[in-house]
Amino acid sequence: MRIPHRLTHAMFTKLFNKDETPAKDNGTPPVAATPPPDKGPWQAQLLAAAGDDEALLAVAKSAPFIDIKHAAVQGLTSEEALKRAEREFRQHDRRVHREAKQRLESKVAEREARAQATLLIEGAALLVQEASIPANRLVELDHAWHALNGALLDPAQHAAYAAVWTQLTTLTRERGDQQLWAKRWLVEANRALIQFHTVCTQVARDEREHAELTAAARAVEESLSNSLAAGAAATPVAAVANMQASLREALQLAAEVEARLTFLADLPPATDGTQVARWQALAIGDALVAAALNARFEQWLREQTDARQAH
Repeated sequence: MRIPHRLTHAMFTKLFNKDETPAKDNGTPPVAATPPPDKGPWQAQLLAAAGDDEALLAVAKSAPFIDIKHAAVQGLTSEEALKRAEREFRQHDRRVHREAKQRLESKVAEREARAQATLLIEGAALLVQEASIPANRLVELDHAWHALNGALLDPAQHAAYAAVWTQLTTLTRERGDQQLWAKRWLVEANRALIQFHTVCTQVARDEREHAELTAAARAVEESLSNSLAAGAAATPVAAVANMQASLREALQLAAEVEARLTFLADLPPATDGTQVARWQALAIGDALVAAALNARFEQWLREQTDARQAH
């Protein structure tokens, strides 16, 4: 079967003629010499065999001219054909054997280099899918790639590696930026959360104004909104997700405290017996805050009892 080849008529012609140099004129009459054998038929066979390893091997074995043999071996493209040529000329025709051996070694090196390149490209593609890309893995990958002989690789492999390497470096940079943002956001969110709980407890005890609780809750809500807008939900940091959950719980607590504060503010001058049931129906998730608000409600109940007794 014929395969695409790089041997051309001009190439073979160059090989045929490279050793043919005109004789120097030394001033003596030319001596009659035996005419050289006709290479024409062998040259025609060589040209006809171009691209067909089997045909080229046959020419290399049977041609009586060393340059024809050499040119035929140079035209071989497969490892198997080059192995056979290396074995065939191992014991004779050193020039042809050397050419076959060198081309075989080059072909094996090319195959091995391309196989290794394929493994590195596939490994890099898998690394893109990982949630976290260790820096040492990137360094090892890049060192392994540059250790290959780039001249032996297929141009498509160079392009494929360049594309996946760009993906990896872009992902690493983006994730690094995102993790840096997450670190800063966690500090700010924790500060807002601590401030909220402090204000919430003090407002529940009636030690601070109701409006301060609203402001603290707004700061918590802004912190949560900032994280969602920045895509922190996709950040592979468990602390971010945990903090977001804590912020949502704080907002829920703020709503519960608001409901109880409103209830306390709207209590009538005297109890009609339904206020206790309504108060107990208002759930609240924080035990400390609930205790402070219950104390205020119980104080109101005592005042109602004292007022009835005085009356």
